[in-house]
Amino acid sequence: MFFIVDDEIPLRFTGAQVTLGLDANGDFALNPVRPACQIWRNALKDWMISPTGEVPVSINHVKLTEARKVLPSDTIRVGKYRIELRFLDQDKIITRAVREKQFKLEADLHHTVVDLVGHSTTGLSQQEYRRRIESAIDRALGATMIEPEIEEYLSVQAMRELLLDDIHGYAHGPNHGSQNWRQRFAPLINSLRKLVRVNPNETEVQKAERVDILLPWALQRRKVRVEPEQRRALALELIREELLDIIFGLGPLRDLMVASDVNDIMVLPSGKIYIERNGQIQDSGRRMASPVISVDICQRIVGGVGRRLDQTSPMVDARMPDGSRLNAVISPVSINGPALTIRRFPNSRLTADDLIARGAFTRSIADFLRACVGARKNIIVSGGAGSGKTTLLNILASSIPPEERIVTVEDTAELQLPHEHVVTMQSRPPNLEGKGAIPIRELVRNTLRMRPDRIVVGECRGGETLDMLQAMNTGHDGSLTTIHANDPQEALLRLEVMALEAQGIDLPSRAIREVIASAVDIIIQVARLPGGARRLTSVCEVVEFDEVDGAVIIEEIFKLPQGGRKTLRAATEMAFTGYIPTFIQELLEVDGLTVESIF
Repeated sequence: MFFIVDDEIPLRFTGAQVTLGLDANGDFALNPVRPACQIWRNALKDWMISPTGEVPVSINHVKLTEARKVLPSDTIRVGKYRIELRFLDQDKIITRAVREKQFKLEADLHHTVVDLVGHSTTGLSQQEYRRRIESAIDRALGATMIEPEIEEYLSVQAMRELLLDDIHGYAHGPNHGSQNWRQRFAPLINSLRKLVRVNPNETEVQKAERVDILLPWALQRRKVRVEPEQRRALALELIREELLDIIFGLGPLRDLMVASDVNDIMVLPSGKIYIERNGQIQDSGRRMASPVISVDICQRIVGGVGRRLDQTSPMVDARMPDGSRLNAVISPVSINGPALTIRRFPNSRLTADDLIARGAFTRSIADFLRACVGARKNIIVSGGAGSGKTTLLNILASSIPPEERIVTVEDTAELQLPHEHVVTMQSRPPNLEGKGAIPIRELVRNTLRMRPDRIVVGECRGGETLDMLQAMNTGHDGSLTTIHANDPQEALLRLEVMALEAQGIDLPSRAIREVIASAVDIIIQVARLPGGARRLTSVCEVVEFDEVDGAVIIEEIFKLPQGGRKTLRAATEMAFTGYIPTFIQELLEVDGLTVESIF
């Protein structure tokens, strides 16, 4: 929410309740000394306003005497100050119907451009092909009548994109925000920038939110004058840039691929694009204009990393140049259209302090886990997809003493360790002929010949599990890995099943369980709670193998209180169960640790 005070730069508020009024000097303030009214959100998610009686308050020139619903269009007077509210979700100009018209317009123009250029590009250089595309776009736009409501929306979006580029000091992609375009509308952007007055200390998300709020307000209040010819020019330039990006770049994925707070990008067969942001899956408001465009962009991405996506190879997994993991599925496997999933990774990894601040675990548990790594305990991190296994593995591996030699094995190189003596190995998929694959299992075997002090495997998901367990049992203490499982008992079962999948090995289940019991010391369970928060839910010791029952015995050292995994309670902390691990004496040898500090 924003408060616009007497046409001045607004005050930003995030929360469910705020008090407005005057400070000791009589100036407008949030949570003031002299309160005037409260604005709060009720159970129906409506924003309400109620007077406090200390300072006179009116809404639309009528004195406020009791609680009532407040709308973005309402004008509030607090003493001598005039206040307007702006809610981000309610203040967007575009409607669903107009957005659908925009997508159809872009799809029709894309089809027209492809027809004008023709499908035969043999003998054309990339420069000549691009020149033909640009010429075709100009011809198509010259013959296109744009509805006024779409032109209005596109012009505002063009101003938004140019303003954000100007604020961030960069263009979002190779086609978008071209220098000629930016220079042409520079006077307009300078005027808008003076109104927005972005704080340089704000994050990119906060800057974008401020622009989304203030740009419509500035245009509605005619703070900046935009001539009709200028609006049309802005709309046409935006369509031109978006068509170029659809044909040569990432299209509507462009902004999402550079947004620092987007973890996952999911394109549905319908063309809708969803993202995961701060643990929440939400509609990005973007979509692919047509299935043809979805397939073209998927093929362009996978082609850039040497993979193929067509009717004969309708599924593909690939690692993008920035380290993101990509999965694409098209017809005939995906019945109702192409689907694309991109798992993005941040440039810098979270630290133990970051996770403590987010409530994932406590300082004492962090010290306990650090001591386990220092004492060379073999650790398995277990959890579901997106629960934070790799993040925790990176933190644990970062605790390895700097003088030790580390060899990491991953499907996609994600670990970012601060150590100097690290050898990073990554598996390789087969080439177009189906040859040249180097699986994880082969790499794990190879690590044993590399004189490692520590072996870190990004994830065990097949026969390499047995090789990892054998390495743990043959002098490579302190090894780390992750597996997919929903609880520690299931993690043991998964380890057994995956070890049995190893080719060329014919061992009974009982023997595998004995190997697991002697190899693994600690199982850490992580989970993603409703609402997106990620927590440690259990830390267990693998105690021994029961010769009578033939089972692996585990004991919980820490666990999340009952109900903590099913309910989002930010203050919930893991509790000590009372069980002291058998290797406690080894942990106490780590500098600065005592039984009291750990438990």
